[in-house]
Amino acid sequence: MGAYDKVKKRYDKNIISMKDDFRQVISYILNRVFDVHIDKDIKRVYIDINSALSILFRYESIDDSELLVKMSGIIEKFMVTHLDKGLDIIFIYTLDKSIVHHTVYPEWCKERNERVILRSSDFIKKLLINFAIYSSKNKHVKVLNCKNAHPAMVIKKLERFERTACLVLSKDNVFRCISHPTVSLYNGVDWIQFNVSDRPLPDKLEKLKNPDKFLPYYLAMRGDTRNEYKGMVGMGKVRTVDYINTNRIKIVSNIEHKHSEFFDERLPLYDMAAMEKKFNELGFTVESILGK
Repeated sequence: MGAYDKVKKRYDKNIISMKDDFRQVISYILNRVFDVHIDKDIKRVYIDINSALSILFRYESIDDSELLVKMSGIIEKFMVTHLDKGLDIIFIYTLDKSIVHHTVYPEWCKERNERVILRSSDFIKKLLINFAIYSSKNKHVKVLNCKNAHPAMVIKKLERFERTACLVLSKDNVFRCISHPTVSLYNGVDWIQFNVSDRPLPDKLEKLKNPDKFLPYYLAMRGDTRNEYKGMVGMGKVRTVDYINTNRIKIVSNIEHKHSEFFDERLPLYDMAAMEKKFNELGFTVESILGK
């Protein structure tokens, strides 16, 4: 059985050999994410720690010092390779649930959150301490706690006035909706440049017109398995694309259509502007998280 197949395996915590298998899977996943060629025009790399650690949530007991060493080693190797080039590396994470996502859709990442309570995980705390130690030794390394904001919203805010390119390492589909010209995304499979018209789309949605504008609507309606979000019942890929393309003028013009109310409710899950508006309505600001 290959490492990729082992990711899909349902582990029993009582199997003695599980830890060795799990360490191998972790190494495979992280090596795949961090084995990425970074063009010389990229000046900053954001590493979504929650996404990088998501595979851990399949394992109920992760107090594993050997695994900690393995993970730290893979990430440190990436850092050593790129810091000498003057690259800024920003570890971005949250120990809290994204308040917007859990207000709009309470079952967002429900099973994952039930498996591991981030604030009480000693393993994750130790890993974050390692990152903090790196940042104290090198001005090009930063660690940013997004608290109850989704990290994609924070990155969009940080990048709004930047002129140089950056790269985000994350498997979370919410990051696909940043849609900022200086930002690229790598999820371990696809390299997504938001200023390139023929970039990869989820489900290979070549028929989705103007994906910059309508991808958040697609994900809100279609659903997102990775984030345990079901979307609208009965709306598969084809029906979702057809509906959005048929109603795109009404959608952009804010004219009522059959599913206007659904989009009004669910769009903050993916659309950055709607997400920040909802975040503000809940009494928070991204500026306060960034200390501004």
